[in-house]
Amino acid sequence: MKNKSMKELAQLILNSHSVLLFPHSKMDGDAAGSCAALCSVLRNQGKQAYIFMEETVPANLKFLVKDYITADDRVFAAPELCMAVDCGEESRFQTRKEMFYRGKRLACLDHHEGGGKFDGAVCYVDAQSASTGELMFQLLLEMKAEITPFAADALYGAIATDTGNFRYSNTKRETHETVARLYDYGLHHAEVCNEIYDNERMEKLRLHAMAIAQMETVAGGRANIVCVTRKMLAESGAEMWETEGLIDTMRTVAGVEISALLKEETTEKIRVSLRAKSYGEVLSIAQTFQGGGHKKAAGGTIYASMEEAARMVKEAVCRWFDQREGSEA
Repeated sequence: MKNKSMKELAQLILNSHSVLLFPHSKMDGDAAGSCAALCSVLRNQGKQAYIFMEETVPANLKFLVKDYITADDRVFAAPELCMAVDCGEESRFQTRKEMFYRGKRLACLDHHEGGGKFDGAVCYVDAQSASTGELMFQLLLEMKAEITPFAADALYGAIATDTGNFRYSNTKRETHETVARLYDYGLHHAEVCNEIYDNERMEKLRLHAMAIAQMETVAGGRANIVCVTRKMLAESGAEMWETEGLIDTMRTVAGVEISALLKEETTEKIRVSLRAKSYGEVLSIAQTFQGGGHKKAAGGTIYASMEEAARMVKEAVCRWFDQREGSEA
């Protein structure tokens, strides 16, 4: 994939009148906010635009995606443009890839390492960007689009969630400068934070309490691991998307450098999320499980039982620390 310029991507969008946006599966705030901002702008320009996704939207992100979401593959017979957002390869929306390739033209905007793996697509990928939300802001400026207060709110939600409220090491000066500029377009940052962070269900709190209670420390206290099972969901009444924020709590434990959260999607399919605090790097660990992401935040999938997956993750994390110590010896 040859990275195209932001100008080329902007021109492609401006020349398209029907646009379908494709966030990654298990949509997070960055994907939701980035898609919502662009979708709202395109509709304001008189274009037909939707976010194409069949999964349930997390309750705390519904205020962003509004009525932009559709799961109807007949919404366009053949979209003029299908665009992946915060998503660099088709494996991240496996069940929707057939619809993606119906597009007469293809595009991608992403900030993940190795992103832009779409044949024939106009891709703009910047792995140095803290979030796709920042790139989307640049894209809207390149399009000379009218950025409404809603679009500013959506972009703020994207940036804030992917930087851990500006706590993660991916946060840079440019991140804060982008947010500062969003105020010029009517940003309501307090209202956005209330929707995303201060509107939790009791069921989610019960799940987090159960999960933290069984948290295990490994690698001499330098890493911790939590396993969320379907049984825990049933007992708490929570849904799997409500594990959001759990790994951030795990990272706060003193002395812990790497946190691993395992989520039981089925009895033989376990989603793995990994985070590093300062010197740790988790991308290489995620790649052990055919995953990807960033050096400080990555994930993958293990097709095994929860017990076996937990064993594999513990071994991979401990091996990373052993290799680091060996390289420093």
